[in-house]
Amino acid sequence: MSDEEYEFLAHIPVGDPAVEAFNRISIALDAPVTAGPDGSPCVQADGLLIYGSEVDEEERSLARALGVEANLTLTFVDLSHGRGEMLIRVVQNMMRVVLLFAEMSGTSAVLTQDYTEDAIVLRIRDGELTLNQGWEGWELWPEVLAIIPAPRRMERVRGDG
Repeated sequence: MSDEEYEFLAHIPVGDPAVEAFNRISIALDAPVTAGPDGSPCVQADGLLIYGSEVDEEERSLARALGVEANLTLTFVDLSHGRGEMLIRVVQNMMRVVLLFAEMSGTSAVLTQDYTEDAIVLRIRDGELTLNQGWEGWELWPEVLAIIPAPRRMERVRGDG
């Protein structure tokens, strides 16, 4: 994940998904919500920057191809520059945030490393979290997998299948 961005394309069934999302993120990471350079909400904590944006047409099309009618994009930016322990905390915090939304009734989402279906990290659908067994991060960072409650559903996740 070093110096990488991950996109969380989500449908959060509330009136203002960005406000709800950032309130939850702020509490979970014990960090304030601030405004980014473009005015969008963001939270920065322990080497992780999270900013939100409305779903543009490219993201909406990608989200649909991945099985989600997205109404919010969260971007996770690793600021650790690959530093061992800090990098692990960054990835763990990213997963903690994703788990917040997995617990929200009616949420559907995908977390992807880039805009290809082969880069899906996980999917949330109908309250069920499915980890992509093809994502190498589970092997690289067992400490990250450890924060996801068992039993874990792990299978090959691609497209809207």
